[in-house]
Amino acid sequence: MAETAVRETDRGTAKVQQQRLINAVEKRLSLPGGTLMIEIAADLVNRLGKAPAMLRQASNILEASRSTFDGEGKTDKVAVDKMRVEGQKLKTAGQELYNKERAEFFKKALEYIIAEYGEEEKDEHNHAMGYGDRIEINKKRHLRKIW
Repeated sequence: MAETAVRETDRGTAKVQQQRLINAVEKRLSLPGGTLMIEIAADLVNRLGKAPAMLRQASNILEASRSTFDGEGKTDKVAVDKMRVEGQKLKTAGQELYNKERAEFFKKALEYIIAEYGEEEKDEHNHAMGYGDRIEINKKRHLRKIW
């Protein structure tokens, strides 16, 4: 019984996350100048990913390392060095996670666009022209929804 409740909750969370993904993609496609696919992926990471929180935590640690003092008002160099090393490791891990999540969300956004609007259409020179009949791709590779 408890396992069923957990599964239903997980499905609900997945549905909510899928709807948030759809809303973010549609918002970016509706911009007047269009958007790049990488911008859609970065927007999704900032909204749904775990990397921004990790990068904020690293930033907080590095900021705290700049103002660490011992009791006499002098900086404690050993503590500062430890905090900086910890902050740099966390920042590097956060950047790697950000890139990994961006690639995952890029694939998810592309899957949604293809499922919703159709396959990528190309001209006689094999240049991408759009997805289906409602999304066009301009010369600068910006995707734009046509009303």
